[in-house]
Amino acid sequence: MKKNIMLPLLTAAALLVFTNFKCEKENTSNKLSGCVKGKVVKGFCSQNVIQVLSGDTANVPVAAVWNDPETGITYNNVFTVKNYCSFAAPAVGEEFWFYVTKENKTMDCIICLAVRATPSVSNEIKNTGTSCP
Repeated sequence: MKKNIMLPLLTAAALLVFTNFKCEKENTSNKLSGCVKGKVVKGFCSQNVIQVLSGDTANVPVAAVWNDPETGITYNNVFTVKNYCSFAAPAVGEEFWFYVTKENKTMDCIICLAVRATPSVSNEIKNTGTSCP
């Protein structure tokens, strides 16, 4: 009689385990641009400014010219990172590849209260590192 009870319980447990495992592909529907190469030109307290260098830049909103009032340096084709909580920022001066995305994530991470000037144009981006998949 124990065998009759154990088989349905094991089957139910196996179904629960296997139904919770899903193979997920990267969500490409939230990409608003192709692969873009950029460089961090300013990064302080999650206030990252990215300069667009090359790649599929057609759908990347940027400030065509922005003057950093703190340094007096003028940059072309820059934007502020909007999704600062989930953005893995390279060091200032580093180049990297990214996609502009639309995730609308709530920014609920802890950041410092210092405020620095950044361009008014902002984008949510996904850092893909040294290349694009």
